Amino acid sequence: MLHIATPLYRTQFLDQVYNSIPRHEDIIWHISKSKHTPALTNDFLKDKRIRVYEVDCLDSDTVKKRNAIFDHIKDGYFFLLDDDTVFLDEAYLTYREYADQDFIGMVIGNQKYGASSRLFPTGLPLSLSSNPETSFIDSGMVICHHSVLEHVRWASEKYYANDVNFWCKCYSHFGNNAVKTTGRFISYYNRFGPKIRIRKKIFSMKTRIDIQNPFVVKLFIYLHAPVKLYKKVFSIKTSNLNTFPPRLD
Repeated sequence: MLHIATPLYRTQFLDQVYNSIPRHEDIIWHISKSKHTPALTNDFLKDKRIRVYEVDCLDSDTVKKRNAIFDHIKDGYFFLLDDDTVFLDEAYLTYREYADQDFIGMVIGNQKYGASSRLFPTGLPLSLSSNPETSFIDSGMVICHHSVLEHVRWASEKYYANDVNFWCKCYSHFGNNAVKTTGRFISYYNRFGPKIRIRKKIFSMKTRIDIQNPFVVKLFIYLHAPVKLYKKVFSIKTSNLNTFPPRLD
């Protein structure tokens, strides 16, 4: 079984996300939302593969939302799909390949950054170890065996991005021999949401700029090289990472 886990914050893309998920019987889509927000009314809720959990938390609390889903995953593998990202067929193919081998561990795939293969021939850079200080990995780059959830939970720590922190703990649990990589593109980074969020306070005014177009992001990064100067001048946040935005090759 492949469990797709989505902590809900943005509802406007749900139909598009659902339409990207193949209609296989061995897929369950888990959606967790704050019970203090309006109930979902989407037609796809009639699909018996959909599970929706009402969580007593703030709408912005992705930690409790993710862990609420993890509490319901007792078999197979899980994949983290954000609510602004489509599901790629390569993710299902990768899951099937390793499930047929009864693989117990985590499989790390590549991640698309833009639709054009000419402009963006590679995905996000990857670096994963047991140390979050030297790691870079996005939430949707892994298909993982469910057994790790008996030992690891999503958490928010002051100095690390939540997804990097979580996957590093999973890495430590399984060990290097049970961590595999695949060249397949198994996720699409922020398909509907901004690739970069710029938050800069100038005097008493707060600047807020969201950039979604991958080509503009690439141009923006090149215009503000080198990286060290860029990090010093701008305070940048991506959707899931409190770090400099991803390098584009």
